[in-house]
Amino acid sequence: MQHTAWMTINMLARLDRVVGSISVVCPSGVALARRISPLIGGAATLSEGIASGAAKIDTVPVVLAAEPADVRLVVGPGDAVDGGIRVYGEGWCGGVARGTAIPKTDPSTLPFGPYIAAAIAVAEVFRAARIDPVLYPPADSAFYSLWSHQAAHTYIAGGPVILPAVTLDETLAGVGAVGCICAHAIWAADCVDGEVLLVDGDMDGIDITNLNRYLLFAHEHIGLPKASTARALLAGSDINWSVHDGPLEEAPGLHRRILCAVDVNEARMAVQTRWPESLLMASTYELRAEVVRCDPRHGGPCARCHNDPEAITPDEELRRQFRAASPKQQQEIAGRHNANLSEVIAWAKTGECGTSGERVRDALRAGQPAPPAFAVPFVSLAAGTMLAAEVVKEHLGAAVPLSPDRQHATLQFWAPAASKGASCYGRDPHCPLCRPESEAVAVWRERVSRQPDRGVA
Repeated sequence: MQHTAWMTINMLARLDRVVGSISVVCPSGVALARRISPLIGGAATLSEGIASGAAKIDTVPVVLAAEPADVRLVVGPGDAVDGGIRVYGEGWCGGVARGTAIPKTDPSTLPFGPYIAAAIAVAEVFRAARIDPVLYPPADSAFYSLWSHQAAHTYIAGGPVILPAVTLDETLAGVGAVGCICAHAIWAADCVDGEVLLVDGDMDGIDITNLNRYLLFAHEHIGLPKASTARALLAGSDINWSVHDGPLEEAPGLHRRILCAVDVNEARMAVQTRWPESLLMASTYELRAEVVRCDPRHGGPCARCHNDPEAITPDEELRRQFRAASPKQQQEIAGRHNANLSEVIAWAKTGECGTSGERVRDALRAGQPAPPAFAVPFVSLAAGTMLAAEVVKEHLGAAVPLSPDRQHATLQFWAPAASKGASCYGRDPHCPLCRPESEAVAVWRERVSRQPDRGVA
């Protein structure tokens, strides 16, 4: 319940202009459980931890007091909540119920079900503030199991509530909204050790604009590199975290499996061209979270499939634009980026590589408008948790991870109880990267074949 409570508050406290304030009623004197969050790890009690973590987030006001509210969330199993929503996650499953009780199930310290419960609960708050209830009525009850990838209106049992020893051998590509939660969930799970390499090539690091969904980080981390900062925060577990603050193409010592949590298609292609023995990929799109198992043996997709690289302006066009600018504009552009004007002019005329020319080229390309989209924390939480749970299931040798012929699972928040769960997701027949007859795919097939075939979920 502490995992559920904290992650719910963690998200609500970041939803500026959706949530106005948060009132928390928490029993006093409850000891803080192990590894609930690095943001509250130094506290002795749960209430102290909530106050400390909310202060670090420092966005939506959080008070430890009973005050009137528009939405009432009650965490834990029990009777129906009059006029409110009961929120419960345990083991591998989590969800919410309005007007009905949620019976208690076998206790577990796993964070997976609790995180899914928190995600669905905060989605209902978001729905109350931003979504037309006539078009998308609120859920009376909704549960999702990460063990079976089933959705239902009642709690779904299944999966070990206590893990045996799990030893990881992973590279996590991308430590943004989805990746930092994947790392957080792995860190929070008992009986998990091994090696994880954190890789993130975003040179801007942690930005104020993405703190609303980077649930591992707080204001004090703005401007810091994502991978190194995550490693520092997640120290103190049995996992050996290594780090590379740079592109995946330059990362040393990649592990057997890559967990892909990058958010642009160009980076997904870079992940795939490493051709790992095993590849799991999670992503979000508006109000949908999904996880994909990339496996070529049964016609499954690669990470590049259905993900055409983003269009970028070619160097030749950028050079033409700079040449077309007036001398004064050229001087301003070079000065704005601390570049030598003569070197930039030489680059614009000849395309010859040089520090100043490349600097201006990259700045001009970065200034291109991005396609419109929106991102909310509960979808990132679900996707990152799906990815973490799936890799643990792979290590357990479970019969119900994503399989070679059911490669894809989706949790959508428009109507979470109607999520379709695991399904077939074939390769893109137009993908140039994983053509069945290519030498690269032959190598990949050999590597992946070292992995045992799993049963269908």
